[in-house]
Amino acid sequence: MPVFDRSQSIVNSVKDVQFTLVIAFVLVVMVIYVFLGRATDTLIPAVALPLSLLLTVAVMYTLNYSIKQFDVDGAHARDRISGRRCDCLSRKRRSFAPSMANRS
Repeated sequence: MPVFDRSQSIVNSVKDVQFTLVIAFVLVVMVIYVFLGRATDTLIPAVALPLSLLLTVAVMYTLNYSIKQFDVDGAHARDRISGRRCDCLSRKRRSFAPSMANRS
């Protein structure tokens, strides 16, 4: 049975995401500069964007959250809004989800 190594494709995907984030950041700062017209007014959003991303990751790390949990929580919210019954809600809570009751 052949074994496939997907590590290189994962590394390439991460590099693509990083590149896309940089492009998005530059475009957002450029659009803000075009609309505000002054570099000093553009400085605040230029500092706030990476700082908010950094703080979000820090809080997620502190609370033991992962991107997978946000995906599952988003699916639950979507199903609650649409009125559909989510199969995940009827099952026991996932083991990767933090439980506030178990914290000391």
